Amino acid sequence: MLPALGNFFIYQAVWFIAVTDGNRGIPLCCLLLLLHLLFSNRKLLDIVTMAAFIVVGVIVDGTLSRLGLFSFREPGLILPLWLMIIWLALGITPHHSLAWMKNRPITCSVFGSIGGPAAYWAGIKFGAAVFHWPLTVSLFTLAVTWSLVWPLVMYYSIWLEERFHKKST
Repeated sequence: MLPALGNFFIYQAVWFIAVTDGNRGIPLCCLLLLLHLLFSNRKLLDIVTMAAFIVVGVIVDGTLSRLGLFSFREPGLILPLWLMIIWLALGITPHHSLAWMKNRPITCSVFGSIGGPAAYWAGIKFGAAVFHWPLTVSLFTLAVTWSLVWPLVMYYSIWLEERFHKKST
């Protein structure tokens, strides 16, 4: 079983490697995600959640990118591959290191409104992307977006977990 702290560090490592190394860091990021799955006691649940987060990432970041909020240093069909890896990695957190947020929608909303913009701004500072809107407008847009997105994805993770629990009993 993977402790929550291990899950947290794997997510953070994937985020950092993907943001700083871009597509060159994908093999190491994939290795870290496989390491998580190796030690996870919820492998299938994690994989399904990861797949759902890719879809959410394409919708959220794809839309924000198309609206002109930001662009990335490496192109992608819809999103750069390194960003999709970050979304995969984010998908390993709801059932592990961020499970404490489940059933706390206000906490999720506050967490999203702070953590979301902070992650994007850090990515901008590392040179992974560029904001095209004024900084305050960009951060406000991300805060509003993530104050809605994070509670929804956490609710979805609860729903998924309940479905998996019913199938296993």
